Amino acid sequence: MYTPSIATAPRLRSCLVFRVAALLALCVLANLGSVAAQAQVPADRVLRDGELFTVLKKTADPALTQLTQLYQKGGKRNQEKAKKELANYFRQKAAQRYYFNWQHFDDRLADYLARFPDKKAAHPVSAHGHMDLYPAQTNWKLPFKNLKGEAVNAYAVRHLSRQHKAPDMALSYFITQDERYINYFTEQVASLNTAFNAHKVETLEDGNGTYEAFRGGNRMLNWLFAHHAFLASDQYSDDEQLLLIRTFLHHAAFLYRENQQFSYGNHQTKGMTALAMIAILFPEVEGADKWYAHAMKLLGEHLEKEVNPDGFQFERTVHYHIGDIDNYFMVYQLARKNNMPVDAQWAATLQRMFTALAAIALPNKNGPVLQDDTDEPWATQNEIGEAMLLGYLLFRDPAYGYFASAGISSEYYWYTPTDQLDDLKNIRTQAPAFTSTALPETGYYVMRDGWNPEDMYMVISTGVSKQKPDHQHGDVLGVQAYAYGVPLLPNYQVRYSLPDLELFKNSWVKNVALADSMPQGQKWKGNEGGSGFGKFAELPQANVKVWLPAAGYDLFIGSHNGFQKQAIRYTRKVLFLKDEFWIVKDEFQSPEEHRYQQVWQGNYSLEDAPALARANFGDATGLDILQLTPVKALSLAGNNGKNRVVYQAVPAKNFTYLTVLRPYKGYSNRIASAQSPSEEKVGDWQVFAQNYTAKDSQIRLEAAHGLAKKGAFVLFGCRSIQLPDLSLTLDAPRDIMLALEGGTLTVTSLSAEVITLTAGGKKQEKYTLPPAGILQVMVKTVAANKQP
Repeated sequence: MYTPSIATAPRLRSCLVFRVAALLALCVLANLGSVAAQAQVPADRVLRDGELFTVLKKTADPALTQLTQLYQKGGKRNQEKAKKELANYFRQKAAQRYYFNWQHFDDRLADYLARFPDKKAAHPVSAHGHMDLYPAQTNWKLPFKNLKGEAVNAYAVRHLSRQHKAPDMALSYFITQDERYINYFTEQVASLNTAFNAHKVETLEDGNGTYEAFRGGNRMLNWLFAHHAFLASDQYSDDEQLLLIRTFLHHAAFLYRENQQFSYGNHQTKGMTALAMIAILFPEVEGADKWYAHAMKLLGEHLEKEVNPDGFQFERTVHYHIGDIDNYFMVYQLARKNNMPVDAQWAATLQRMFTALAAIALPNKNGPVLQDDTDEPWATQNEIGEAMLLGYLLFRDPAYGYFASAGISSEYYWYTPTDQLDDLKNIRTQAPAFTSTALPETGYYVMRDGWNPEDMYMVISTGVSKQKPDHQHGDVLGVQAYAYGVPLLPNYQVRYSLPDLELFKNSWVKNVALADSMPQGQKWKGNEGGSGFGKFAELPQANVKVWLPAAGYDLFIGSHNGFQKQAIRYTRKVLFLKDEFWIVKDEFQSPEEHRYQQVWQGNYSLEDAPALARANFGDATGLDILQLTPVKALSLAGNNGKNRVVYQAVPAKNFTYLTVLRPYKGYSNRIASAQSPSEEKVGDWQVFAQNYTAKDSQIRLEAAHGLAKKGAFVLFGCRSIQLPDLSLTLDAPRDIMLALEGGTLTVTSLSAEVITLTAGGKKQEKYTLPPAGILQVMVKTVAANKQP
């Protein structure tokens, strides 16, 4: 447990915490002139107690000039009075500038606890989760042990540096009125400043830098909140307030100095968010103008370079996408409140980020798990309602309101002004106008048949971030499927510190096809700091050949080069027959024999193996996986309760998996077991192999595999079509759909290549069908509606 090392009386505490400053008073006076001449906040050390006066702008409020002059007169009484008035000046400005007005903190806290009653107990528990691990005057450089005698590792020291429990300490103080929280907080701030000046912090070069942009930026956001909350307490002394201001300014100077050039990733974005906020909150300080201009310039570059034209963040994860929304939201909110200039492109790009979240959303209004999503390890969905509520706050788009959570979350409550909270009492909602859609630059292709929570949904991943592939998983051309409110083919969130990270980032826990049991991710490398994070040096590159969302079906065709070292060409085709099922075709071609696998996530039973595997959920919702081509074997495997079925083909040069993924609800709607896939019925569709002849013999089809239903056909490896008055021969075995209605035959290409069809008869008329194209031919009416 944390035992305070200083007394709780404010006067005694203040004297003890700041005794070093008192001993250095003569040094301050001696150096006053040199610091005043440069009038800049130094980045290589923290300002001493009285030096704060020297970095105030000459053109700032005349009252500040008078306070500076009073301090420079010397004498303890003059200096104490000047510091007291300076703290009061910034205290009054803080009431106007920060997200909430500390003068009304008691009212806000009462409203907060009424909205979130569980937080009354949760904040002290969370605060002590930190306080029981580290003393207030903690070490900041490895190696050292925590209060439990445990060696602090890289992962832990990074989280210590972020100080994410500081808001808990501030709120715990007001909940309990226990002054230990202020004592601990201010001591820990002072200990970091002391450690920095003594060069006893983790450096940028060692990989765990205490002042690295992401960790320093997070620390500033957390300490800014705690500072502005503590302003509502008489126990938060003037000296402590000025300590925090000096700390903020030092961090700003350091962030400015160390981030002169653009650097890809959310680490710099977080740091520039903090820099902009400090500049907004302390404009009287020399350098604040350039801090703000520089932060906004770099943040603008991040928006331009890291938000793809389709609106999604370039690292391709929901976690980092929402993290960047958080950064830009924080700056945008504070800048608007303080009438600071913001480039118009900010709003346009930021708005696209919310539209992109809607594009990938599941029908239940959650988000899928994409790449390094880390909020809840092994979870199969992401909560996006909180982020979409921010979008609604900023842009009032009812499509954002459709996904928005019912009310503001506890995390964003304090960053939302009272008038915005009032606006959230009546959120306008409207489901998006689109269904199937794509984020082509990011590489996500979404198939869906509606926005009802039970509707069907699939997302296909094709991209690897060119600029920063660190967070990419071995799931290129991998899919996730959802229907009836259940993630049927899931993907899983990860956690960098867990030993299963490499496994869960790679292909055995994805829905992909493999060759020779080799996962896509190769050459794993952990990060320099040893925090557990790691990445693959080699991942496949995808090529999207066809993307066609249509009224009754969607078609995707893509390939990747992940097997080129084995001289294997690979293509994945996904056909979505809306409201019914998906058909996935995985095609391998090679001059040498290989063993080809297909991997599907979920908990399956194999009563009708190898043709059929089944997963079933609590409400009798399920997924049937039906193989239309013979497979050698299949097996079940899993890790940490996340299981999978793996299909194995007979060793061959060329092989094609032709797989039906059919969701069902209710026992009677499953695929009934059969001895052969050719005897199966998939809903109203009859499965057939090799050739098809209608009962009245008016329709004859030559195809390797197919499905038929009342004049509609899905054909794989089709070679010819025979009708009473029309014969069509294809230039090669092709994948097509047929629809025969009235006197019109509609041929739809399911191919990425041009198809040539040659009509029988003397004329040998030829028809050309472009990739995914449609051809209509007039024919005599036949009994197309008869069942096969």
